[in-house]
Amino acid sequence: MATQQGNNTVGTYKAKTHLCELLEKVEAGEEMTITKHGAPVVKLVPVTKDASPEERVAAIAADSEARLWSILTRIEGQGPHSRGRS
Repeated sequence: MATQQGNNTVGTYKAKTHLCELLEKVEAGEEMTITKHGAPVVKLVPVTKDASPEERVAAIAADSEARLWSILTRIEGQGPHSRGRS
């Protein structure tokens, strides 16, 4: 699977079509970033078996923040200015 911008970034379409390969790389210790239209959306990191509760909470918070930014970006993209109206 070819990735963009180095070996750790891949677009959403390629991530979807090559998910098994992507997960194998993450399981092997690599961190991967999935982009949508060139903008980073999700970062996949290997789970450590001995992660502390604080690290787990931080990972959940980071995921929630990424989802929130994705939603806000979509909302902003649907405003009247994005359609050429003022």
